[in-house]
Amino acid sequence: EFQAVAQVGTFPLASLDFRLNGVSRFLANSANASWTLDTTTLANGRYTLTVRAVDLEGFSRETDLVFDVSNPPADPTPT
Repeated sequence: EFQAVAQVGTFPLASLDFRLNGVSRFLANSANASWTLDTTTLANGRYTLTVRAVDLEGFSRETDLVFDVSNPPADPTPT
């Protein structure tokens, strides 16, 4: 499990967009937001989480976090 938390700083924010490998996974229309990702639902591999903040003037800034997922193999189905 992975949790991303963003909190407002000096400038009021209009939205926060949490994107995983370029796909929006959670959009918050408030200054403070928290999003939890269950990494067991992802295939093993490298991922990029991008958080994009947009202020009330329309200016935006984003930051990336690269991480690897290495889930254990699934239990075999009993026969």
